Amino acid sequence: MPKLIDDGQTIRTLIRAETVGLEKGDDFYCERRPTLPGERNNAVNRAGRGDRYREFDEYNAAYAELVAEKLVWWNVRDAQGKPAEINVASINLLPPALWGRLTDIAMGYDVGDLPTDASDEEKAAFAVAFEAAKCGAIPGDAVTEAARKN
Repeated sequence: MPKLIDDGQTIRTLIRAETVGLEKGDDFYCERRPTLPGERNNAVNRAGRGDRYREFDEYNAAYAELVAEKLVWWNVRDAQGKPAEINVASINLLPPALWGRLTDIAMGYDVGDLPTDASDEEKAAFAVAFEAAKCGAIPGDAVTEAARKN
């Protein structure tokens, strides 16, 4: 029997530093809420309005706002070493490759990297994501569905 997504469900996510051109050891960690298909569609529609080259700020903001809405926690620090606030301004200050990968994860097109201390449940979710991608499905949707079944 299908179950609804738990309102408190979060997904632990890792982006390894070397995959986005950061120094070794500067891995990005976060906890995030899953993105529902309607939320993804709204972000795509908003980003697609107008001339993307002329209105890049609006295009950028649509995805940065979605990421900000979905993040619950991250390990990003400001220049003083304090935890950075999760907001559009902070997200837009991330290195471009990290910003792009994080946006893909929020959109469900990427699931991040498997943590070395991943639980059996997380390993199973990654396996589901890779199988979904092979079939042309959106990996993040498959992971969300698998988590709902557990």
